[in-house]
Amino acid sequence: MHRRWSLPLLLVALLAGAGPLAAQGLSTAALITDVAWAPEGYVGRVLVNLTGPVRYRTVASPSSIVVDLWEARYQSPPSLHMTHPYVSGVRISQITGDLARLHIDLWQPARYKTFVKPHPHQVGVLVIPPSMATSRLPDSASYEEMRVSAGGRTTTARSPPSPTGAASRARSMPA
Repeated sequence: MHRRWSLPLLLVALLAGAGPLAAQGLSTAALITDVAWAPEGYVGRVLVNLTGPVRYRTVASPSSIVVDLWEARYQSPPSLHMTHPYVSGVRISQITGDLARLHIDLWQPARYKTFVKPHPHQVGVLVIPPSMATSRLPDSASYEEMRVSAGGRTTTARSPPSPTGAASRARSMPA
C-alpha cells in the first residue's frame, strides 16, 4: 500500500518543481539568430541560423512554402522582400512559445528542397523552378524493364540499357 502512493507523490513533486522554471521563462528552445536570402539565378535559398538543433516540417501550396520549426523561437521576426521570379517575400512568425513558422511567399508555384546543417545549426530551403526540378534523365541513367526468374516466379527488374542491344541478346541466350 505504501509503494502505491509513492509514485503519485513523486510525480506531484516533479511537476511542482517544474512550475517555477516554466514561470521564469527558461526554455530549451533554440534561438533564431538570423534569416538570410541568397538568390542564385532562378533558384533561391533561405537560410535560418539557430543557436541549437530543431525539428522541422515543410509543406507547400501554389502560393507559399511553410516550414514549422519546433523548439525554436525568435524575438523580433524579420520580413524580407525581394525581387525574384518565384519568391515574393520571406517572413517568420512565432506560433507558440516553442514553435516558429517560416513563410516563403511565392509569385508562382515552385518546388523546394529542405536541408539541415548541424555545424553551425542551420535549416535551409532551396526554392527551385518546376522546370529545373523535373528534368528528364539522360540515357546513361535511364533503365529498361525486363522480366527475370526469381525462385520459380518471374518479376520485373530494371537494368541499364545497352547501346548495342546486348542486353536483349543476353536474355535470349540459354543459360
